[in-house]
Amino acid sequence: MTSPTFTIGRRYDDARIPASHLDLHRLSALADEDPGLLDDYVGQGRVAFVEWPEVAEGAFSGQVAACVTLEHAGDDRRRITVRQGASAVP
Repeated sequence: MTSPTFTIGRRYDDARIPASHLDLHRLSALADEDPGLLDDYVGQGRVAFVEWPEVAEGAFSGQVAACVTLEHAGDDRRRITVRQGASAVP
């Protein structure tokens, strides 16, 4: 998946499991946006990869089964953290 840099997101409906990739970097918050802005990208039976999820504070409540965080750990290493359940949302 490549980052949808110039759009809010990209959907992959032909994948074995439907997926979405959201890049919320250009938004300061969702409060000033259309309430349905993310509806096409998240939901039951779909995996969503979200860059800058803190921009969407509260928008994913009740829809998250797990949250996977990738962080740089120096050189070519990454730290991966997996949290499950509703409390997983940053």
